[in-house]
Amino acid sequence: MAVPGSCPSTVAPSAGHPPICLADASGGAGSQDMLRPHLVLFGDSITEQSFRPGGWGAALADTYSRKADIVVRGYGGYNSRWALFLIQRIFPLVGLPPVATTIFFGANDAALPGRTSQRQHVPVEEYRQNLKTIVNHLKVNLKRKIVMYLTSLNCTKGESLYLLSEL
Repeated sequence: MAVPGSCPSTVAPSAGHPPICLADASGGAGSQDMLRPHLVLFGDSITEQSFRPGGWGAALADTYSRKADIVVRGYGGYNSRWALFLIQRIFPLVGLPPVATTIFFGANDAALPGRTSQRQHVPVEEYRQNLKTIVNHLKVNLKRKIVMYLTSLNCTKGESLYLLSEL
């Protein structure tokens, strides 16, 4: 029987999503460090502001209350090109990976060239490749490999932009 606050060494996470023990079974120093699964929301200002009243990030946090932590990594004004500079810091290849993540870029990428926001513009082919690069990094990092794309990019002339890839 586990003592409250101790780290049970033989109990694996179940459907009820109890805390995961990071300490070894010996009960050494740090055996009380507990960590819940986490979901990472990665994107632009739409993600950054998702915890405002009625926001989708707040709804996720409410839904997963006491089951998982929602980590918001939204950066206002960022496009998929700039996201590539952050990917190693947000999803390092060491440590406990998130159980799921959202990738929400596209609104800034779709900025029109020749306008004041043209520095944010990313051509559709580069946007597609940037998202593939992010997914390829996540393939190495994530164990459960649950990635949800949320995009704001509209393709023209009846083109479809297929972003979901099998992980």
